[in-house]
Amino acid sequence: MGKHFNPSIKLEIITKYFNNEASLDMLSKKYNISRSTIFKWIKQSREGKDITIRQKSSGRPKEENVDYKERYEILKKTKPSSRHNERENNIYKFVYK
Repeated sequence: MGKHFNPSIKLEIITKYFNNEASLDMLSKKYNISRSTIFKWIKQSREGKDITIRQKSSGRPKEENVDYKERYEILKKTKPSSRHNERENNIYKFVYK
């Protein structure tokens, strides 16, 4: 997971950029933040998005209270489907004795 920056720092950087007080390169070096990250904030700001609010992840939602031991036990008991060839069935039998 990436870094999370304080909203006040984001606003400070964006304000300096839009007021022509510093270039993108200067801001990147001064705050030790990548140019692409600052550019992303600039783009979001131009699009009218609130850069102080952390964007939600667009990835797969996290499952809570997952019992991996139970899942493993279920998988051990599951027989391979008929699509498996004999070699795969032998490997399955060897691994899940």
